Amino acid sequence: MFPVNTLFAAGECIIKPVVGNWNNADVKSKIGIFADATWNLDFNGNFVPDAHPTDKIASFGVAGDIPITGDWNGDGITEIGTYKGGKWQLDIDNDYTLDNSTTEKLPQLFGTSVGDVPVTGDWNGDGTTDLGIFRSGKWYLDLNNSYSYNAGDRYVASFVIDATSLCKKNLGPEISVGLWKYIASDLKSASTFQVDANKDYIIKDKDGVKIAQVVGTLPSKINYVSDQNFKIRYSIPDKLLNKEISFEAADGDNSTMVFNVHRPLSDYDQYRGKVKIRFTDSNNIWVINALPLEQYTWGMGETTGTGNINHTKVMTSIFRTYGQWYIKYATKYAPYGFKIRSDSGSQIYKGYQWETAHPNIKIAAEATNGIVATYDSDVALTPYSSWSDGRTRSFQERWGSTAYPWCKSVSDPYGKHATMTTAQLEAAGNHMVGLVANGSVKLAANYGWDWQKIMKYYYTGISLKANY
Repeated sequence: MFPVNTLFAAGECIIKPVVGNWNNADVKSKIGIFADATWNLDFNGNFVPDAHPTDKIASFGVAGDIPITGDWNGDGITEIGTYKGGKWQLDIDNDYTLDNSTTEKLPQLFGTSVGDVPVTGDWNGDGTTDLGIFRSGKWYLDLNNSYSYNAGDRYVASFVIDATSLCKKNLGPEISVGLWKYIASDLKSASTFQVDANKDYIIKDKDGVKIAQVVGTLPSKINYVSDQNFKIRYSIPDKLLNKEISFEAADGDNSTMVFNVHRPLSDYDQYRGKVKIRFTDSNNIWVINALPLEQYTWGMGETTGTGNINHTKVMTSIFRTYGQWYIKYATKYAPYGFKIRSDSGSQIYKGYQWETAHPNIKIAAEATNGIVATYDSDVALTPYSSWSDGRTRSFQERWGSTAYPWCKSVSDPYGKHATMTTAQLEAAGNHMVGLVANGSVKLAANYGWDWQKIMKYYYTGISLKANY
């Protein structure tokens, strides 16, 4: 980058590289920097910031403007300009000064929608640069060079894309999570399950038949009656539904759906995706959240995401991998209608409020989007615990199975607890198989290991591959 001092003005400093043939002394393009209304242009083309007037340093526009360049008058020299909120300021006479609207052509009504992106080019081949707007995958081009969009211009319908889907990352397969359970008698008398949402939702019965569509802010209240029957009320006229009631987005986009399930005695009540309440065996009633694996990873409750980002990438990658393994292989909770529980026996998931309160988790997850640990091209189970006594245990040593050869015993001075004995560590829930979280913290912060190296140390022979 052309090195210049960063200039700060009120608001956010905008620093943008610009390119053009500023003086037509030769045919070469030259570089420059726009820093909040100040232009620093490499006029002599030596790639060194010289003093004015050897290089051009000029003020044109105001703080927050977007810099644009083009040959506005057809003289073969690149002129400067700015755009902001539909207002274009073009230095038509190339004097690096903002003159009156007649001289500088200040159109006011071209590209005024939120999110519009200015573009420039010689759309009609007349040798002068024309204006354009890119908006939500569509192009609006000032073909007749009138400095506005009118009948003589063109909307490029043949080059339309679905910008939302193009930019959207793959969120992976759906995972169903058992959040918590009621005893049927409690939901019959002492408690009421209540759900509302950030947008309109639909209610379905156990067979997936739509019962009603409800305004998002209107809560549905559910009590257990008897014989596996629920009564749903408040959002709709009282109705009995058997076995299961599910809630999902009315517009079909569950990736932007957030339900509030008003969990008793909890600070974490909001969950992305779909929610259902299901009667299971022994008079238990489970609240279940189904959502894409990636969004499940954003709400991981095993870490706060503070500290070195490589450790957070380790934890999100392990959490995702563990979830992927449960999607593919787990059958333990099939009778209850979900794949994995949200507790220390599976892994702790706290949903949308945890995600927003701890944004580094999502940042780390997006940086490793879809990546899981594999062994012999298959997803690898990735157990983890907090501390070790100086070495990890193999899966066989701890649980007797030889089916998980990547879980070998390795030396672990990094995650060794300073005071607790082996018995105390085990009593506290540390199985010491696979990754040791505090070892990962130290390796990332004190030894400079990246997240891939840490994972491959604790899981022998694994590969890290994008699964979606």
